[in-house]
Amino acid sequence: RKIIAKMQNKKSQKLYFYERMNSDLKENNLFHINILFRDENVMLLEYIDHNFLKLKPHHHHQLAISLAELHAKKYECYGYEYNTFFGDQIQNNQKSKSWSHFFIEQRYKENLNKIIQNIKIPESFSQKMLNFVELIPSLIYEPENPSLIHGDIWRENILASEDEVIKVIDPALFYADPDFELAYIAMNGTLNKSFFEVYNSYRKIDAEFWEFKRYLYQIIPQMQYALIDGASYLYEINKTIDYLREASGMKPEYIYI
Repeated sequence: RKIIAKMQNKKSQKLYFYERMNSDLKENNLFHINILFRDENVMLLEYIDHNFLKLKPHHHHQLAISLAELHAKKYECYGYEYNTFFGDQIQNNQKSKSWSHFFIEQRYKENLNKIIQNIKIPESFSQKMLNFVELIPSLIYEPENPSLIHGDIWRENILASEDEVIKVIDPALFYADPDFELAYIAMNGTLNKSFFEVYNSYRKIDAEFWEFKRYLYQIIPQMQYALIDGASYLYEINKTIDYLREASGMKPEYIYI
């Protein structure tokens, strides 16, 4: 019998939070997976038979509907009941009534502080990123409601067969603007135009998303990737900030990193 084992060291609580998130998703079969055993160091999960074939139109269609249904789950605050993980990076999910405040404090500033502490970057670039904080409120529109997002939709987390998507694993849950999830999907290129067309038929994607909002939101996973995989992702952030400054009628701060 095949099973999946997830390991952690004794200082991490990642398995504990994974178990809690999995329990929170128990009503949604696509995002929930059966846990067979867990102690403080190891978790055993059911094995999902799948392959890594190129996703086909019916996969995109199924994922669009399922994500639209997940995003329909509303809450009164942004954030979550507890912190979650994006890769090995802890996501601070302290609740906020304001999406703009949550985005700036819990995502942008939080990751920027980690980058400044852990990656050697030019002082001019760290100052550029700090200066950008002042522009963010003018680029964010408060959503109608906080929506539950999976938080880490990319090809490695999509378990599919020839006929269907079977599971979407390894969530990084929190309540957010659902466009934050769509921006991440657009950035990693896992799902194509047909996904967005079907999703749009269930939940309207406004023009601002394609014009500038997706680029703003993509800065956060780029920061997280820089912390996980290396500073090369900072080049994209550098270009994105210049683009958003120009789109806002401001002069870009061209620097080299």
